[in-house]
Amino acid sequence: MTGGGLIRSAGGWLAVKEAYRDGIRLASNERILGSREFVEVTLKHAGELYERRMRMQSTGIDLSAVIAAACRYFGIEEKELARPTRRVEIARTRALISYVSTQSLPISGSEVARRFNVDRSAISRATLRVRRGPELPAATKTIQRELELDTNQH
Repeated sequence: MTGGGLIRSAGGWLAVKEAYRDGIRLASNERILGSREFVEVTLKHAGELYERRMRMQSTGIDLSAVIAAACRYFGIEEKELARPTRRVEIARTRALISYVSTQSLPISGSEVARRFNVDRSAISRATLRVRRGPELPAATKTIQRELELDTNQH
């Protein structure tokens, strides 16, 4: 992002200085990122996700808490998750845990993989299944709400 494209698209240095004096800050180059409104909405959404992730982390939610909540939701015993199996409900539970842990909390896929005795790529594939699957996103929201409620009660 060099060469002064942002300055040129804003109308030159004089226009940028004048806008700065008027309290207007240039957040992006519309030629690259899109309209200002799009950039602001995207940044707001990213900020909300970051705040939620940090709030969940600061309340002490860890991988064990995610596993317990998902097992309750699916009616699975925790010890079943580390066993090699092809049962659909076990795969769904692992996928949900993988997604919530890596997307809503700062837990690495490697940590989740070690817990389930699988490789890192299995966690990545499981996370993608949650994003693409029709029923798992709703389950994800339920688990996240349950985790947030559990921490608010303690």
